Amino acid sequence: LYRAVRPDEKLRGTSFEEYMPGLHTKCLSEFLGTFMLVLTAGLNVVMNSPAVAWSAAASLMCMIYSVGGVSGGHFNPAVTLAVVTSSRGKCSSRDGTAYAVTQVLAGFAA
Repeated sequence: LYRAVRPDEKLRGTSFEEYMPGLHTKCLSEFLGTFMLVLTAGLNVVMNSPAVAWSAAASLMCMIYSVGGVSGGHFNPAVTLAVVTSSRGKCSSRDGTAYAVTQVLAGFAA
């Protein structure tokens, strides 16, 4: 999965500097991040763990560090909506819609 999300790791020189991930790569990173976050929180609730906040925060931090550079690390449709409507140009409405659909699918899959 790492190679699918980070194909730029095998590039060298100017190819590496000019690389822009495609929408499918960005959506895959959003899917993985959302899936891991929802799975972690869900398993903590099912197991009645007293450390839901700690494990969810650790999961979120790990996913943001590992795949956040690909898509921005939103992992939540509400965050995606906020970034799209912020008028900062960080995420287009087309990408935001694809992210939100992917995040909902990842939540159901978890």
